[in-house]
Amino acid sequence: MNFSVRDRLTDESYEKVITELGEQRKRLDRGIKEIKMMEIESVRKDGSICWIEIKAKFISEPDGRLKIVGVSRDIDMRKRAEQQKNMLVKELEEALEEKERLFKEVKVLRSLLPICSGCKRIRDEQGRWWPLDAYVKQCTDAKLSHTICPDCREVFYGKR
Repeated sequence: MNFSVRDRLTDESYEKVITELGEQRKRLDRGIKEIKMMEIESVRKDGSICWIEIKAKFISEPDGRLKIVGVSRDIDMRKRAEQQKNMLVKELEEALEEKERLFKEVKVLRSLLPICSGCKRIRDEQGRWWPLDAYVKQCTDAKLSHTICPDCREVFYGKR
């Protein structure tokens, strides 16, 4: 009971309370009476920090003075659970980003076909080597038609 409000709040919470009291006072001067709820950090007697929820309002005394009347409650467990939840959500988001990156990488790797530079046969996932046309026929819906390119025509048939 021998502590001032300044001694019982963290610096950030104290600034928040002072700012909000100023705003509340301006609203009261305009005739707006309201109960304000805030979540702030309080310093316990042992020096540890805990979260509290404060509901307060200004009350005018008959002699014209203003009083602040309020109730506070300990919400430390709830705030710590929220912080843990937020940390887990962040970790999940990072894991999903990593999964997406890995998925794209696997997609690229799967799109690579190991092909023999000599005979042009293709190795399948079981390690068997297929002629190019047999592999395409077996693994896709594509239909092949055979023709000959101008370079090969010259090699096989000579210049015409």
